[in-house]
Amino acid sequence: MWASKDDVRLLNDPWRVLNKQKKYSDNFVPVNKAFVVLAVERYLSQPSDNSNPQDLYDVTLTDGSEGAKCLLQPRFNSMVYKNVMTAGCDLKVNRISTVYEGKTLRVVLNNVYVVSRLSMYFQLCHPQHEFEDVAGDIRMVAGVNKHYLPLWNDVDYYGLQWRDNVQRNIKTISEHVVTLAELEKTVEYKSSLPALLVRVMFKSTLWHNGKYSSTQEWAYQAYLEVADHTRMATLVLGNSLCPDFYRALKVGAVILLQNYVVKEAFQQNTRPASYYPEIEFCKNIDICLIPEKSASSIKVISLSRVQKEWNLPKIKYRFITRREIERVPNGLTCDVIGLVTFVGRCERIRKSEDSSEFWVRRWIHMVDGTSHKHLLLEVYCTSQPEIHEKLHPLTYLVCTQMRVVQNIIPNGAIFSYLTTTSNSQIFINGYHKGNPYRHDPVVQMFIQWVKCQKEEYYLDIAVVGGYFPGPPLHPALEDFCENAGEAPGAVCDIKKELEMLQYREHKRILISGVITAIKYVNRHMSDTGSTILQAMENAWKLSTGSRDGNSTELSDEVGSYFGTRPTSDTDSPHTSYYSFSELDKEACSSPQHTLSSTQDSEYYSAQEDFPELSIPTAVEPEGSNFSFAWEYKNWSKLSGQLQEHLKFGHLLPESHPQKFDYSCLDAQLKLYNLQPSKYSRDLYRLFESKETVSGYFSLTITDLSQKCALDVVCLSPACLPNNRVYDTDTPLYTSPAAQILGTPTSGYRELFTTYSEPDHIMKTATTLEDKNLFFLLDLYSHGGGKVEVIVNRVFIESYN
Repeated sequence: MWASKDDVRLLNDPWRVLNKQKKYSDNFVPVNKAFVVLAVERYLSQPSDNSNPQDLYDVTLTDGSEGAKCLLQPRFNSMVYKNVMTAGCDLKVNRISTVYEGKTLRVVLNNVYVVSRLSMYFQLCHPQHEFEDVAGDIRMVAGVNKHYLPLWNDVDYYGLQWRDNVQRNIKTISEHVVTLAELEKTVEYKSSLPALLVRVMFKSTLWHNGKYSSTQEWAYQAYLEVADHTRMATLVLGNSLCPDFYRALKVGAVILLQNYVVKEAFQQNTRPASYYPEIEFCKNIDICLIPEKSASSIKVISLSRVQKEWNLPKIKYRFITRREIERVPNGLTCDVIGLVTFVGRCERIRKSEDSSEFWVRRWIHMVDGTSHKHLLLEVYCTSQPEIHEKLHPLTYLVCTQMRVVQNIIPNGAIFSYLTTTSNSQIFINGYHKGNPYRHDPVVQMFIQWVKCQKEEYYLDIAVVGGYFPGPPLHPALEDFCENAGEAPGAVCDIKKELEMLQYREHKRILISGVITAIKYVNRHMSDTGSTILQAMENAWKLSTGSRDGNSTELSDEVGSYFGTRPTSDTDSPHTSYYSFSELDKEACSSPQHTLSSTQDSEYYSAQEDFPELSIPTAVEPEGSNFSFAWEYKNWSKLSGQLQEHLKFGHLLPESHPQKFDYSCLDAQLKLYNLQPSKYSRDLYRLFESKETVSGYFSLTITDLSQKCALDVVCLSPACLPNNRVYDTDTPLYTSPAAQILGTPTSGYRELFTTYSEPDHIMKTATTLEDKNLFFLLDLYSHGGGKVEVIVNRVFIESYN
């Protein structure tokens, strides 16, 4: 089954392919061997006939001894979109084809099958370091641009070309320096302008224009707000300057700019909210650097060499606390700090309904000691992938340039949360050192509060991953439809929506229907379907180790995060420190496993014309005994007449929030982060699941025509004991879906009632018979064909 060395050389050597293909008139070469995927990397194609460029994927393969990089035929792209073809999977290559581009011969994977989503053979027999060089090759098979894009968004950077090794060895400034106020008078292009000495005040996320360019290898831009004592102006960092300087130019850095031009300001550029009323913006000009002279365009000055007589402005912050947030105006831009208690899974959100580009976000909870309530943060990618991948509970999180969102609900109560802006940045343990905010009074107050806290309490409430119903929405159906700009759909429409979902995509839809059955499922029931972790169950045995049961104070190393504890010369700026206790290292016993014979037939694509992947449903296990159940009086007859019954009423293991555990930190991070582009040996490490879900409801919704039914999951706080993710004083924060089952009223339901226990909900379920309801559903794809459908909210049109 496994490929031989000759097969890999065949893929890797185009001339060998060319010689062999003379035997075949159709330009195809049969291979019929299985390989391990080491990397799946994305870039853009060259557009033709004024069409938009499409995604191309280079797939790096190995047989265990040699590696080869090939182009994936674009008709197989959906295997990547749905995360079926992943780094680490077994891929059977049936045929390859050869394509000439000039004098270069490309090897294209023309027909492939995913045999197994996890290569157990490769995991067991080959150490990680053997193939790092192969997977790290930056040469593209069919690209003119010389860089890959992130696999799942266009905001982050990706690849070894993005570096942070700018020399900071300037001791004196000998050049003639001009102020920004003087420069503002220059609006026309000039080939030679005096140097600028400025400080970086704000930094935007990276922006990729989503287009192929044969003239510019790097289609990136970033905007930096720089200032001296006279003015603040926008510095446009573009093209090849981005990989050279974007990571190095941090907020607070002092730079000497040369070889730049002054252009008329781009008026549509959104400037950050300034904390400096005393410094006026240069509204008419932008400073643009010349990429061809990048080596001499920017010189970063070490902060120890900055002189007072330069009179550069100091970095300011606007930190607010949880106690203050409900009193500040809607839309205020501010900064926050807190101790993280919950980190949600990654969610990909389409930029528009018909867009192929995605935002990536996650929900975060943290506390700061000023209130018993949690801060809720909606954190989108901020072009800091190395930090976002390490987000976990019990870390100290600083978020800058966040925007306050105030939701006022009908009784006058206010629900507040914070969301990132295009100039937001985040910092966690190991990344605080050297940042100017560490001396801010609010930060110092937080440090003093943390020193008095105990680890045991926060370990008990720390949760990671799973389904989360944020943000809160307006309770009235009319208001929701008006804000969402969409009318309710039918139950039968959901199948098309599910087929279009890509990996980790989250989408919200509104449908109308009638509840015809309710079941209460306790968490001890077995879940159906094969998951990644279950597939590894016989291959890896993870020794979770033990932690010291004694409660330890947080004060031991808290100062080190903010530069108050001296570190050794060997400390890396990216070293993570843990104040509670050192992370227990995972001990992995010697795995002994052979490839199961059933995996060879576990194909995810079995036709050469590659039809769309079907959506597997979460069918209930045979012999399931439900704690409580209710059915519509004519349900047995109605169910036999349905044209289609979509069954998504079973909570997937990936949807369960997990109790955070230091000993499983790496495994939990990998489970709830996005699939990486490159293979990692410990990508699928098993860990002992500590679920927080005690039970959930399964609702059957039937459309008004009684032709289609849909089973969905419904969670409520009554099903989630000790889960602080859903525990706040604001009723709208929790999922109202189950609330309506226990407390139906006339007209729109009353929002502020106590959640009922499952048995009471079943007793009151009969009052919902024949009632037309509107269901707001959260759709989410876990990849590999696994999809969840969970009720976020139920609207009642009317009660008779």
